[in-house]
Amino acid sequence: MRNLKFLDLANNRISSLSQAAMNSLQQLLDNKQGSLTIDLSGNVFTCSSIALTLIICISCGVGVYKNRWNLRYIIYKTKKRFRNRGNFNGNIQSTVHYEYDAYISYCGSDRSFVLSEMHQQLENVRGLRLLIRDKIFLPGESKSISIMEGLQDSSKAVCVVSKRYLTSKWRDYELNMAKVEGVKDRGSIRFVIVILMPDVYNGTYPSKLADLLKQDCYLEYPENERDYEEFWEKLIQKISQDISDL
Repeated sequence: MRNLKFLDLANNRISSLSQAAMNSLQQLLDNKQGSLTIDLSGNVFTCSSIALTLIICISCGVGVYKNRWNLRYIIYKTKKRFRNRGNFNGNIQSTVHYEYDAYISYCGSDRSFVLSEMHQQLENVRGLRLLIRDKIFLPGESKSISIMEGLQDSSKAVCVVSKRYLTSKWRDYELNMAKVEGVKDRGSIRFVIVILMPDVYNGTYPSKLADLLKQDCYLEYPENERDYEEFWEKLIQKISQDISDL
């Protein structure tokens, strides 16, 4: 049936397909030159235990992948709770004091920008305290734990996003864990501030930043030097503003 384009098998009592039927359908599909649609809706197929197990495993795998950042955050918080269990003195603080004003997430290619311009403008000129890994993190420490502790010790997370940043697995970890920290612990994704470098905003914005762009959690680093002062002032405002006021 080389001219067959639509095979309607919907709403029958088909519960399974024999090997011969599968072979016939496969041959039909292989021999088709144009498009062919087969409608099997409304049939209750019988699943073997192997097929059912496979479906469950795939479903669980998809669920774990979609929630992988939340799961990593929960695991970290659980481990931290057990580590600190012996240090709990029963006193609950009414206010939270963060050691740093901002945790700075950046890739190696932007190190000079962070250590020179950002450090100069935010720390030396405006008196903020930044957590910059190349200045503070100690060699040999677990990266994942250092990142999480740094985020939790900081009032805001500032991500310097360039094209190189978007291809780094560790920067992807930092960005996503900062989002989870904002939503789960601070009550808002606006805990995260993204600085878009020119090589990013002059092209197409990546989908992984869509939620942050929608919430206006970003600034574009200007190409014109005349706009630098205004940029730093806007960044200061975003870092200093209380999340509950946003």
